[in-house]
Amino acid sequence: MEDTKKTDAIDTPKVPDAQDNGGDKTFSQDELNKIVSERLNELKRKHEAEKQKAVEQAREEAERLAKLSNEEKEKELTAKQLEALATKEKELAIRENKLKAIEIFDEAKIPIKLVDFVVDSNVDTMINKIELLKESWKTALSEELQKKVNGSVPKDFSVNSTEKKKVVTTF
Repeated sequence: MEDTKKTDAIDTPKVPDAQDNGGDKTFSQDELNKIVSERLNELKRKHEAEKQKAVEQAREEAERLAKLSNEEKEKELTAKQLEALATKEKELAIRENKLKAIEIFDEAKIPIKLVDFVVDSNVDTMINKIELLKESWKTALSEELQKKVNGSVPKDFSVNSTEKKKVVTTF
């Protein structure tokens, strides 16, 4: 019996204890099993509640549909299909516009990583965003280039032969 207690204490993981502020607390196998089973039971209850809610919603929807006439059912089904179709069309338009935007970015030498900032389902809106980004990009590049070019100019261009020899011999 004493041997199992020793091995349980050795095999259990050390978890930082909040009360010690960084100290380690050891758990026996029974404590660890209890913690894990409580957590699993909590997750199971949560999952069962979500499942019950989904079943209840499906039942309510079925009851509502049972009360509708055939014509109303067809209208509702058509409306759902049209909504799904509109969603798919929007997704497709966004993909096509993203490809178009990538081509424009490639031509303008703008990083393609920025393409997600301008992609839109409406082509005109996307083109306006791209033009605005192009102008901002060019302005920012020009300003940064101008800063790099406008450095301080050396005052004396002549070099003493002794200083030149020191530099050459140093390397």
